[in-house]
Amino acid sequence: YRIVPVENTSGQPTQSPVRRDRMYENMMTKFKWGKIAENPNVYLDENIIRMTQNLVSNFAKLADEYAANGQTAKAAEIVDKCLAVLPIEKVHPNYFHSTLPGVYLQAGQNDKAKALADKIVATCKDELDYMVRVYAEEKGKYAPGAFGKQREVSEYLYLLQQLSISFKTADANYSTELSNLLK
Repeated sequence: YRIVPVENTSGQPTQSPVRRDRMYENMMTKFKWGKIAENPNVYLDENIIRMTQNLVSNFAKLADEYAANGQTAKAAEIVDKCLAVLPIEKVHPNYFHSTLPGVYLQAGQNDKAKALADKIVATCKDELDYMVRVYAEEKGKYAPGAFGKQREVSEYLYLLQQLSISFKTADANYSTELSNLLK
């Protein structure tokens, strides 16, 4: 990130302009990724995990930019790189992972989209199940309805909702299955 003399006409900080080709070159060939994927003993503390969220965000933004311009194969290649250097097994799904399966769907790579979505859904279900158990044990500490307002809970619910929306036209049954998880 840096300050540049370019106006962000969207007015949204998350939709700032992207220098697509330069960003692609940097992220796909120049940047080093700390061997998170290669090192089985790598320790990701709270600060590093937050940084990986920014990195996933950058990959997602770049992939979305290419997909929006009709270059879906290149967009899928970007998602491949993201998942190779920041694997879901080590970098748990977050808000920014929500668009990645949709990029695969746009590129016609439905099997990859479903496999990625399945991994995200499994993590969401495990985490939400855990949070429900913790919430049940500490029931007196929370006001009614407070559970769904916790940031972690709402983030996992958002992921499930976005995945359901992404698969609505590509796989209606899977989309419905995901919608049912939200009930």
